[in-house]
Amino acid sequence: MQDWFVPVIYEALARPLLPAGQPPALGERPELDPVQRNPDLLRYVPDQGFIGRDETLLLLDRAFDSAKVVLLHAYAGQGKTTTAVEFARWYAQTGGLGDAPLVLLTSFETHTDLTDALNQLGRHLAPLLQANGIEWHALNDPDQRRRLMLQVLQQVPVLWIWDNLEQVAGFPAGSESAWTAVQQAELAAFLKQLALDPATQARLLLTSRRDEQGWLGGIPRRIPMPRMTRPDVATLALTLGQERGLNRAELADWQPLLDYCAGNPLTLRVLIGQAIRQGLRGRGPIAQFVQAIRDGEQRIQDADAAQGRDRSLGASLDYGFRHAFTADELPVIALLHLFQGVVDVNVLAWMGEGEHALPELQGQDRDRLTGLLQRAAETGLLTPLGGTWYGIHPALPWFLRQVFGRHYDGEGGRSGAEAAQHAWVEAVGNLGNHYWWQFNGGNRGVIEPLALEESNLLHVRRLARQLGWWWPVITAMQGLQVVYQYQGRGAEWAKLVGECVPDYCTVDDGPIPGMEDHYSTVMHYRVRLAQDQDHDLARAAVLQDKVVAWVRRQAALALGLPEGAPLDAHQHNCIRNLAVSLEAIGHILREQGSTNCVAAYQETIRHCQRTGDTAEEAVAHYNLGHAYLTIPAIGDLDAAECAYRRSLDLLPNDTLERSKCIKQIAVVYYERLREAIR
Repeated sequence: MQDWFVPVIYEALARPLLPAGQPPALGERPELDPVQRNPDLLRYVPDQGFIGRDETLLLLDRAFDSAKVVLLHAYAGQGKTTTAVEFARWYAQTGGLGDAPLVLLTSFETHTDLTDALNQLGRHLAPLLQANGIEWHALNDPDQRRRLMLQVLQQVPVLWIWDNLEQVAGFPAGSESAWTAVQQAELAAFLKQLALDPATQARLLLTSRRDEQGWLGGIPRRIPMPRMTRPDVATLALTLGQERGLNRAELADWQPLLDYCAGNPLTLRVLIGQAIRQGLRGRGPIAQFVQAIRDGEQRIQDADAAQGRDRSLGASLDYGFRHAFTADELPVIALLHLFQGVVDVNVLAWMGEGEHALPELQGQDRDRLTGLLQRAAETGLLTPLGGTWYGIHPALPWFLRQVFGRHYDGEGGRSGAEAAQHAWVEAVGNLGNHYWWQFNGGNRGVIEPLALEESNLLHVRRLARQLGWWWPVITAMQGLQVVYQYQGRGAEWAKLVGECVPDYCTVDDGPIPGMEDHYSTVMHYRVRLAQDQDHDLARAAVLQDKVVAWVRRQAALALGLPEGAPLDAHQHNCIRNLAVSLEAIGHILREQGSTNCVAAYQETIRHCQRTGDTAEEAVAHYNLGHAYLTIPAIGDLDAAECAYRRSLDLLPNDTLERSKCIKQIAVVYYERLREAIR
């Protein structure tokens, strides 16, 4: 708003600006409302009225300042048609089309060629043509009809909406089109003639689920339709809940549902409307409602599909789903039901590999899976996010739950639902663990993909705990740990850890029999929380001493091997766990001011060198430098600098950690300067 001129009027006496009863020269003019003059447009006006979309209306208005043909594109349920009709209403009422505008909408949901479209326009212009001695139906030559209509459009202002244009070139991409190549070329040529005609008074607003670059090329000005803004979403929710007394103070409780709908107006109207009808109040019941939708367990009370795609969420999704996939592809698409918010091609590929591989995914390479997801994106079910990631339509888990049930019922040699879940849980958990290793190896680039995968990792953790699959619980937690600690979300992380403690630890903080493999990891989470969040070093030390004792017993055989003897994977892991545990107790001792931390760090370094873990060794040297710098009893600036430089040498590619080492070396120089001055 800062670059808009806002008029401010001061008056000493009341003075009318216009004579009584005279309409304003600018602004909306009810007599020009195309919805009132063309009832066919009324079905596209929401029952609660049109809300928001100011940014989209402004983009369309500016586009038509210099272009005759504009394409508005977005995925399913985004409100393209509703917004196009609202723009036409506003554009006509505010004089964008002159004093006698014609607004009409032609749908291409069913086969409509150029002849059909021109006939529709001709019917609306029939009185004008007859007044000039022209009988439209008497013209049989298609070229003559097209030339005549182009001439008429140079004299008559028209805003013509071409809706659902994605069908023309085949939807989704690669599907056979009901339009022949000649018919597609005729439509494109007509649009091109209008786009290049400086004298035409016509404006064509096209809508599609894709940008139609393939057959329209550079003819239209393209506008990708953004999701609804958070203020508009809040206003829509309040409007929907007005009869049930929903007020703005309650919106904080509704935020999980508003966020889940991802600014998709059709999803908002259906899901918020259902929650309101069910009388949901309070954050807890609404959060449970959202989770049930995510899991595909909440039945959505959708409008009857006969009402059309603009009112029915199921019909809107089915429109893109129908005939888009072959019988062999449907089992793969059904697996998208398991994903939460984002699907990664790599996860689907991993589900066809390893111990829990699904037969339905075996032999499916990444290129083929990418092509399949790209086709799903064409239908409006997914949104490309770049790389191997696709955003999932918020209603997709519910919609695909039915498909998933049909294809994973365990009959006819097909995999069962539990087998599909197990493959997915293992794949996503392994992904979280992989990113954790990458992060600890100095790769900070994994933060963004981990943040994308947060909902999937949380669902894996929840599902795996329910079914007793304990390894995926830990692998998912590893990935979540990186995200939450990097983003400073300590309270959320503490809650997740607290829920897992009874699964792995006894009341006296020992390992539960059968859960020993994951005991040290969960205890490590607890120690870090006691140390960093609760600032209870005594409690942290007690917990970590138990971990060190346990891990040392586990590593006894590996530690007894001769120096330089090869280590198998288990032995390597035992020694590494001991190194990490010793480093952790070293941190606690250093914060307590104990000189015993030096011995802990030095033993950590020896074990890291034994396993070749340079990243962990670098951390130990760095913290050893802190000990020599900050503990007066062993203060040694030369030893501190040596430790920091060794850490720096071990981190050739980690820019962030190298910068920390360089900063600490500078601190050492500064302390030497202070000592020299004293």
